[in-house]
Amino acid sequence: MLTQLTMTNVRRHALTSIDFTGDGQLISLSGSNGAGKSTVLEAILYALYGETRHGRSGISAMVRRGAEHEGMEVSLSFILDNVPYEVTRRYEKGKSTASLKVNGS
Repeated sequence: MLTQLTMTNVRRHALTSIDFTGDGQLISLSGSNGAGKSTVLEAILYALYGETRHGRSGISAMVRRGAEHEGMEVSLSFILDNVPYEVTRRYEKGKSTASLKVNGS
């Protein structure tokens, strides 16, 4: 189960944090065309697999315009088999790095 997504400098999202820990089991993304709904899904894909829907070659296109020198970062927290995980991926100057925390460490 996803619990938290934080995107920094990802396409239209300068800094966006989404909390998925509500009582319901259904998540809905809605908004106008170009508002960043697909970017949320692509950020989850990047966090988990280190690539976009266009593969690894599409990562540089995810960086928000004007933030090329700062780079981008995606952090995704989730629970799997009652164990909390947090994966953070950062893309900066053409290189992607990743870190994984299990049980907070």
